This record gives sequence, structure tokens and C-alpha cells, in this order.
Amino acid sequence: MKPINYLLLVIVLVTTSITYAQETEADSLWTVWQDQSRTDTSRVNALQAYLYKIPYKSYPDSLIKVAALQLEFARTRDLAEYTYKALHNIALGYGIKGEFEKAFHNLEESIKISEKLGDEEQILKSLYWYGRMKRQKGELSEALSYYDRSLKIAEEISYSGGVSNILIDIANIYFDQGKFGHALQIYERKLRTDEKDPNKFYLMGTLNEIGRVYSRVDDFPKALEYYQRSLALSKEIPSPVGIATGYINLGHIYINLEDHDLAIVYTDSALNVARELNDN
Repeated sequence: MKPINYLLLVIVLVTTSITYAQETEADSLWTVWQDQSRTDTSRVNALQAYLYKIPYKSYPDSLIKVAALQLEFARTRDLAEYTYKALHNIALGYGIKGEFEKAFHNLEESIKISEKLGDEEQILKSLYWYGRMKRQKGELSEALSYYDRSLKIAEEISYSGGVSNILIDIANIYFDQGKFGHALQIYERKLRTDEKDPNKFYLMGTLNEIGRVYSRVDDFPKALEYYQRSLALSKEIPSPVGIATGYINLGHIYINLEDHDLAIVYTDSALNVARELNDN
């Protein structure tokens, strides 16, 4: 089998194993939501967690429908916190569908309630998604403006995960524009933030992203360096998905370097991890 085709097979196996685990957990959460013997808070918490399991990019209508249930439930039981979370979730669904005016309306309503309750974390999340949707529309200067507002709040409340996510989106805008030097500067800023975060998953991802930039400009030795660092960290965590991803990335680099023997070694390693994930 050609190395590139083998690599694609491994990617499919890894993705399939992750999807199966998510679906099983989602079923359990839906059962809790339907259990009327549980408290209102337990039920709405389960529904909120269930929403996170929906592959909303593929099923935005499902996201909207379930979030509408959440909104009705929260309003009838005066659960204000879940009202603005439901509005936020509905906005995400409309954003994926490309119905941006509806998305922006729901985000604005979510932000208003969040501001009244002083939930800075929710405000920054809504601003962040406002930026993502503006980016989808191609309104990049406005997108960067919303990202900057979100980033400011994230830094003020020391929400490191938020800072990390916002920086990666800003970097991705520059990457998509072909401004690889600017993208690298932002990724390196993100790297400094991630190195202070006890959650090493962020650092693992950032190292991969920097490797991706170097791969894009055909600086394969540098790409190799960052991919290897990411792989080492994924083993330290440990993160089976991160390990499989690291092997896939290294396989890709060696394909570009036309070292097919090493490419196969790494894709073989990724395949073994994928099989273990499927078995579990």
C-alpha cells in the first residue's frame, strides 16, 4: 500500500474510535436529561453536557432543536444561567447553517443576560464565537476586533484555555491569508501561554500547529522538530489520540522528504494506537 493511502486509513480508524466513545457517553447524558426524578439542575446540566457531544458541524439542526429544549426548560424554571447558555448554543447552530443574522441575534441576547449576571467567562465565549462567525463571512477585520475583545477578558480573568483558543484562531486567520510569519508570531505567543498552563493538552496542540506552519513553508527539519516535541509530550500526558496524531504528522513529513521507509514506520505506529483505541 502506498504510504499516503496508508496514512489516510490510519486517520479514519482513529476518528472512528473517538466518535464511538462520544456517542456512548451522549446516550448516558440523554438518559439523565429524560429522568424526571432528578433535580432540575442535574437534568439541565446533563443536557448542556449532551450538547457538547453533538457533532454540531454536521448536525446544526439537531443542536438548535436540543438547545431550544434547554432554553424552554431554563425559562420555565427561572434558570437564568442556562438561558444564556441555551441562546449561545442556538447561535452556534445558526452560525454553522450560515444564518448569521439569527446567530448574531442570539449571541447578543446571550451576552446581555451574561453581563447582567456578571459571567465574564460566558461573555468572552460569545464574543469569541462572534469573531469566528465574522471570519466565516470573510469579515476578517471585524473578526479580529471581536477576538481582541474576547482575548482582553480572557487575560483579565486568567482564563488560560480561552486565551489559547483565541490566539490559535487569530493565528489561523494569518495562516489562511498566507501571512506565515505573522501566524508564527501568534503561535509562539500562544506557546509561551501554554507552557505556563498545567493542562499540557494545549501545549501539545500548539507544538503541532507550529509544526504545521513550518511544513507549509517546506521547512521540514523545523516541522519535524516541533512534531517530535508534541509527540514526546503526548506520551508524557499520556494522550493516545495525541500520540496517534503525532505519528501521523511525522509520517506526513517523511512522505514529503521521500523517506517512505520511515513514513511507513510512523504510520504503522499510528495504526497500532488506533487499533488499541478501537479495542477499548
